[in-house]
Amino acid sequence: MKGKSIVWDRPLSKQEVWKLSPRDAHLRLLTSMERKVLFLEDVVERRHIPFEVIKKLAGTRTAFRQWENVKLRIWKWSVVDADRLVDPETGEKCPNYDLMARWKSAITALRALPERAAVEGSQKSDQSEELTRQNLALIARNAFLEAELLKVMRRTK
Repeated sequence: MKGKSIVWDRPLSKQEVWKLSPRDAHLRLLTSMERKVLFLEDVVERRHIPFEVIKKLAGTRTAFRQWENVKLRIWKWSVVDADRLVDPETGEKCPNYDLMARWKSAITALRALPERAAVEGSQKSDQSEELTRQNLALIARNAFLEAELLKVMRRTK
């Protein structure tokens, strides 16, 4: 089932973005920023993408701002001040301080990952066994849910 279509949550040219209402343009920027930060936090948690790749995508504020991915529905923006932590003139927190602080924490955590000690062989095998167990549990859960869905579908006919 598809959700309600949002005019700004799709690839747009720069001209199309400028034609958006100020509210929609702001929502587009904040939503994209939030999605980027959530993606980076997921990478920190799961460690499924090497830091070199993330560094190119979002390692600096400029790269973070320019990162665009249609599949992830994250969009770039050109408002440089939107991704500031602190106003250089007043020293006060910028409006998107919380999101940018989370971005900075995620990038710092990702930079620290390669410096951590390597996992020993026994720990790797323990992790492998645990991942295999989790995978089997997910397969079983999926099969159960599919069976339940079929039951419901048969009842509604």
